[in-house]
Amino acid sequence: MTIFKFEVKKNIGSTLLWIIGIFAFMITMMAFYPMIAQEQELMDMILAYYPPELLRAFGLSNVQSLATIKGYLPLIFVFLQLLLAIQASVSGFSALTLEESDRTADFLLTKPVNRTQIYSSKVSAALFGLGVISLASVLAIISTIMIFAPDETVNQSILNMLYVSIPLFQVVFFSVGLVVSMMLKRVRSVLGMAMGLSFFTYGSYAIKETIDSDWIGHITPFHYFDVAIIVQQGTLNTFYVILSVLIIIVSVIFSYVLYKKRNIALY
Repeated sequence: MTIFKFEVKKNIGSTLLWIIGIFAFMITMMAFYPMIAQEQELMDMILAYYPPELLRAFGLSNVQSLATIKGYLPLIFVFLQLLLAIQASVSGFSALTLEESDRTADFLLTKPVNRTQIYSSKVSAALFGLGVISLASVLAIISTIMIFAPDETVNQSILNMLYVSIPLFQVVFFSVGLVVSMMLKRVRSVLGMAMGLSFFTYGSYAIKETIDSDWIGHITPFHYFDVAIIVQQGTLNTFYVILSVLIIIVSVIFSYVLYKKRNIALY
């Protein structure tokens, strides 16, 4: 519990910065919506002349109009997902390796705690932080819709599915970052690795949508929680939810096994 509290306090600053960034992003993007809604015919014309490949790359293949929240939300939600992927990946890559990169692992390992306690405390603290950011993301969506689109009728069940997808999406990236960090001898750049993972999976999603390749979709969580499909169907894809849970479970178990055997650099 002491390690958990210490980790939570240590991450307060970065968590607050990410929350501020998410709210700033949502406010900035939603601030354009009233203007777009007023120019519905023009925006629909622009959308009609966009190349289908480009629309699919931005998750807009099934969008009929950007002048409605149902059409505009997929456009901004995919970029919100990218921010959440980077943050979750940073958390995953750094959760068990920060002491090694900071050369403070000896201080932690000399305490009367075993590696199982260290692992569970650090992972729990990281997941707590993800939960806070997930909640902040939901609040950012709700509040900006209320401010910039107060008269829009939004299907609440669709919004609920989007809200449910956020923590699952985050934990997939967190768990992958966690296990990859344990597979590497040393993580030299947490942010570099996190951005590499996030942009690789987003790029794979864009390629999948562009060339309409199903097998590429299996390797990217952006496709598992494709906002355009969620908005259109009003539900999450059961297969990809199960696949996400399996990825999380396998990654956590494998990372734990590797952490127990890891030769941690003490200096």
